[in-house]
Amino acid sequence: MTEASVRKFGARLPGVLDRNRKIIDGNERSEVYADVGLNDVQIIKADPSKPLFVQYDDLDLSDPANPARELQVALHRSAVTSFREDGDALLSALENGLDVSDWYRQEELDAMIAALDAPLFDDGDSAGEDGEGKPEPLRRNDVPDAVWPTDNDWGVPVLDINMQALAFDQPYAIWGAGGRKARMNGTWLFYTEDYRYTALWDDPSPVLNTGAVSAVEPNFSVYRNMPAAVALWQVYRKRWIARWWQSYGLRIWVDLNVASNHYGLNALGIPQGWRAFATRGYTDRIAELNQEYEQACEFAGEGVTPLFLVVGGGKVVKAECMRHGWLWVTENMDAAKGREV
Repeated sequence: MTEASVRKFGARLPGVLDRNRKIIDGNERSEVYADVGLNDVQIIKADPSKPLFVQYDDLDLSDPANPARELQVALHRSAVTSFREDGDALLSALENGLDVSDWYRQEELDAMIAALDAPLFDDGDSAGEDGEGKPEPLRRNDVPDAVWPTDNDWGVPVLDINMQALAFDQPYAIWGAGGRKARMNGTWLFYTEDYRYTALWDDPSPVLNTGAVSAVEPNFSVYRNMPAAVALWQVYRKRWIARWWQSYGLRIWVDLNVASNHYGLNALGIPQGWRAFATRGYTDRIAELNQEYEQACEFAGEGVTPLFLVVGGGKVVKAECMRHGWLWVTENMDAAKGREV
């Protein structure tokens, strides 16, 4: 639903939550609802009356054997509006081992596959028909089993400070919101469902093959109730991927979006003097947002103003960013297509 339709008709389309109140369907709608001031999420289990979300106790995204993941992909499939976006839903389904044979006709599959191979962005520097000047794409075999320099007992790689982001290069896009083979000479963001980019741990080369200038570290989720050992693994993975990307010239934004009790683990591998930081905005986490900016200032050093990028969160977060002079960008399908909102 668009902001205009919500203002006119109200929150007529509920989202779907699992038993832990994680969103299965309705991320975009939740942003729209927040933008129009509907910040109090209603949890309705029976006889709903204009609910924003409906919580189902039989669904659990954290359980691989639970049907919640299949429902999430199926709902996304029904909500998308173009072959390119629908093709992404198809890829997500296949990556999660789901049977989609009853979802599409063959002509639909052919059209979606063709759309996935088409570029989202035209940077005006495409190779000729003979492919002259077009670099060979990196593949899984090009990813080394490497141990990077570290400054901590856990072996979390230290980022190359010479390859930090210098600016927020445009356009920007959410990884997984469009074709993964698309050219994109701007900035990749990863503030979306983890399943869209978990495959990057096995093969992080597709991001480099897009020709991007910079990227935020993959935001592997780190929750408050997550054991420290698991949180450490999530931090290690994103920092290793980011360090490898840097070795191929991709500039990096450090991701600060983790639960506050794991801030210390997330600091591993960030060199002193680092200035480029990013996080996800939430209406109910304004205090944490300010804490994350304080972390950025501590790493940047006394008298240095860090680059602090906040993604999403609606009008409340946008206002907070404007008050402090932070970078803020919206989070929706327009971002995936390179359009500002």
